[in-house]
Amino acid sequence: VVCVLVDLHMEDAAASAGVVTLRFDYDATGDSAGDLLAVGQWESWQQSVREAVAAARSAAGTERVALIGFRLGGTIAALAANGLNGPVDLALVAPIDDGRRWARELRALRGAMGRAEGGGNDTAVDGIGIVFPAEAHERIAQTQLAKAVPNGVGRWLLLQRDDRPVSDDFANAIRDAGQTVEQRVVPG
Repeated sequence: VVCVLVDLHMEDAAASAGVVTLRFDYDATGDSAGDLLAVGQWESWQQSVREAVAAARSAAGTERVALIGFRLGGTIAALAANGLNGPVDLALVAPIDDGRRWARELRALRGAMGRAEGGGNDTAVDGIGIVFPAEAHERIAQTQLAKAVPNGVGRWLLLQRDDRPVSDDFANAIRDAGQTVEQRVVPG
């Protein structure tokens, strides 16, 4: 299950190797139904992952699945894993492990681009190329993955970019929870 806005190359390569893959749109994004600015989108996006996992398990005829998530998709996948039944592996590429840092970076980027703080709208936040519901933006900003390590993850692969601040807090929290994690820093 690929939790990302766009990465068709990886999905195609996995499918060519005989791996059952499923790429999906989160609720109210892409081709999915729903109201992007509705209250509860943060939880709804996590539920989208759980539903995609159920569909992948059914299609593949197996219980074990792997979630691959990039940036925000990795964060959502990690949080959604708390509500999954059955074995799951997680591969997260530069997840937003510290929501406060992410919110500061986004605010600085908007400022550097001369964009207004909230785009003049109380219900949406300009995410530089993506609009976030204000409530979801606040929930992301409050997220600290090191404090929300899910149970039941078989294997973790945590890839961090070398051009961004790298913190070991999340990987250490995974280890402290008795789980195995392979952590690598890769070119950004």
